[in-house]
Amino acid sequence: MSGLETIFATIINFFAALLFGMLGVGAAPVFIPTIQSLGYGIVATVFPLAILLNGINSSFALIPFARARSVDWRGGAMLSIVAAVFAFTGAYFAFDIPARTLLYFLAAVLILLSAWTFARVKREGSSARPSGRRIALIALPASAFAGFVGGLLAIGGGGILVPFLLMSGYNTKNASGTTALVATVASAAGFLGFISHATIPLDLLLYSTVAIAVASVLGAWLSIKLAKPSWLRLLLGLILLASALKTIITLV
Repeated sequence: MSGLETIFATIINFFAALLFGMLGVGAAPVFIPTIQSLGYGIVATVFPLAILLNGINSSFALIPFARARSVDWRGGAMLSIVAAVFAFTGAYFAFDIPARTLLYFLAAVLILLSAWTFARVKREGSSARPSGRRIALIALPASAFAGFVGGLLAIGGGGILVPFLLMSGYNTKNASGTTALVATVASAAGFLGFISHATIPLDLLLYSTVAIAVASVLGAWLSIKLAKPSWLRLLLGLILLASALKTIITLV
């Protein structure tokens, strides 16, 4: 891998983090094929590095959302605990499942969620924090599912969780802010599940961390100050679909 390839991958990661940061989610679905294109092994390097960068992405996006009071800390803390436990479990089992099987499953999940998101582009939630009953019935099981899939596939689960938080009744910006919290914790737990077998290229990690940190803050700020909720939901659907197609292309 040349220095030029590392710089090119870092640029891609910057713009991915910018777009995904607008939704409070990490851009691991883009990080994965980008890192894989550099020739690294899926389980040893691609997945551990992608979920680590995913956590960096969502953690820096969390800062502007928190300043704008668009984070449900109480509900998010509960969802984070559940997501973290299942993310670690999912990452642990990732070593026992063939890489192509994992990628096919990822593509299927992303396609289904993108279809649901497109169907709800014009529907906005009404609450900064839904009722405890709706969180328990919808968001809590979803955080377990998102955490497990996010750990298993090294995507953190934020993109999976956002549609379910919208189903729960969160408005779009609070769903994004709360997801940033959950995705940060789940990504950290998922990375711990990979770390014992991980081989991380430090140059790519360093360059991408700086680029992603800047892009994440900028993306979240743009989301809060400029973007309409319907734009964000459309962006989420497009990102999910594009990530699915990119994953499928890598399998062909």
